[in-house]
Amino acid sequence: GALTEVGAAWITQVEHKVFNISDFRPEHPLDDESQWHTSFRDDNGELFVSKLSADIFSQKIEYICDKLGYAKKSRADNYNHLATLVKIVTK
Repeated sequence: GALTEVGAAWITQVEHKVFNISDFRPEHPLDDESQWHTSFRDDNGELFVSKLSADIFSQKIEYICDKLGYAKKSRADNYNHLATLVKIVTK
């Protein structure tokens, strides 16, 4: 799964990103210093994220657009659209 893919990316020395699943924390030599968002599910199965995680996710959208040469929207626009897809909470 995901760990295999990240490991393969590290071995082949291509750019990769690490994400956290529950309390799993990647270790060096993987890129364990980059911030990534964390999402959760409430008792009803609905996704929610903190304001910080929503901002980090919005920044990643900008980064990907820059890397692929796509026109990007503002961080506020991306954040506001994300708020229509998941609940953003103050945590």
